[in-house]
Amino acid sequence: MSLPLKVKMITGKEYTVNAQINMTVLNLKKKIAAVVKVPAFTQKLATVGGELLLNWNLLSQHKLKAGDVLLLVVEEDQSMDILVRNNNQINSYRIQLSQTVAQLKKMLQEKEGVSVSQFWLSFDGKPMEDNEYLGDYGLSPLCTIQMSLRLRGGV
Repeated sequence: MSLPLKVKMITGKEYTVNAQINMTVLNLKKKIAAVVKVPAFTQKLATVGGELLLNWNLLSQHKLKAGDVLLLVVEEDQSMDILVRNNNQINSYRIQLSQTVAQLKKMLQEKEGVSVSQFWLSFDGKPMEDNEYLGDYGLSPLCTIQMSLRLRGGV
C-alpha cells in the first residue's frame, strides 16, 4: 500500500515521498536522500508530535498515515574512532561517517597489509557493502567491525 508522506526541512522546504507501510525508516531515508540529496545517515526524522523515527523500525510501527508530516533535521558529518578486529588482533581507525566501506577497506589494506580482495567486513553480524556509507550502519565511537579473511579454495 502506497503511503505518501510530507517531509519538511527546517528551511521550510517540503517534499512528498511515496513510501510503503512495511518499509523500514532507513529505506525511507534512502528515498528521501534521492530527492533531497542528503545522505540517509545524516538524516534524523521525527513526527510533528516529536517522536523520533528509528532506522530499523517499520513505518507501520510508528503508526504513520498517508499525508502525515515528518520533520527532517540534517546532522553534520561526524568523525570517530572505531575498532577493527582481525582474528585476535584489534586496531583503531579514525573514520568519517561519509566514507564508504570501500574507502575503509583501503585504509585497512594499508595498515594490515592484506589486499582488499582477500577480506570482507561485517558489523553486528551483517556484511558491509562496498558502496554503502559507513554512517548507514549506525556505527558509534569505539564500536567493533569484524574483518574476515576470505577462504582459499579451488583446484
